Amino acid sequence: MTHPNRLPDFIVIGAMKAGTTALHHRLAAHPGIGMARLKETEFFLPAKARGRGLDWYARQFPPGDLKRGEVSPNYAKRLVFPGTPERIAALLPDVRLIYILRDPVARALSEYRHLRAMGRLAPGPLPPDAFARLVDASLYARQLEAYLAVFPISALHLATLEADPRGMLTALAGFLGVADDWPEARAAHGNRAASVAAMPGWFWSMRDGKAGQALRRHLPEGVKTGLRRAIAQPAPAAAIPPDLAARIRDAVAGDTGRLRGLTGGRFAEWSV
Repeated sequence: MTHPNRLPDFIVIGAMKAGTTALHHRLAAHPGIGMARLKETEFFLPAKARGRGLDWYARQFPPGDLKRGEVSPNYAKRLVFPGTPERIAALLPDVRLIYILRDPVARALSEYRHLRAMGRLAPGPLPPDAFARLVDASLYARQLEAYLAVFPISALHLATLEADPRGMLTALAGFLGVADDWPEARAAHGNRAASVAAMPGWFWSMRDGKAGQALRRHLPEGVKTGLRRAIAQPAPAAAIPPDLAARIRDAVAGDTGRLRGLTGGRFAEWSV
């Protein structure tokens, strides 16, 4: 049995398409931080964890005197994955939680492009259930309220890359209790829709299958990046339906107002 002290000190819970991949790489480069071997362990999502036990989870994190963490953006998708905060709190009552936010309309549109590029959304009008899932991760107050029901507000840290990236890292260092010593990013990181669109459909089917999941756990990041570059083909980004942004704005407006009241944040750069 792996020693329980190898469990994480902090978790980045989301939001998807808000800069979590870039943040993962910045955290991994910090000399005082040890990130999970698998970027998105999704350990607290029974539908995705596939029966992996606590020993498997602990093995994802390095030993030693480091602040250990993981990034799993699906942890802030309350509609699709209910009960996640409760499962985290039951195992890690003292864990610190980081929630990185982005303009909620821009975030949802970015997820739309991503899903279209992966072939998981068909062109044309979105069915009501698909629209609800798309908007869910932009309902930040709704997600936060679920976490605040089981965690104290002091356990949660909100961040945004939009206005002041360097200031965001300084605040994050203070929250995690590590030195404000962040190596310069070597290259831009992120799951851009154009990069996703360049991958053929069979790639995503293989990646999400059992064999693909096993490969992702064991292949070094450099090898995975090289394989993706070898397979990728130029492809245009998906067009956005003309009324989609307005529909998203209407759907998130009330929640965004509640977020401002809940957190005291202005989020002045946002479009809603």
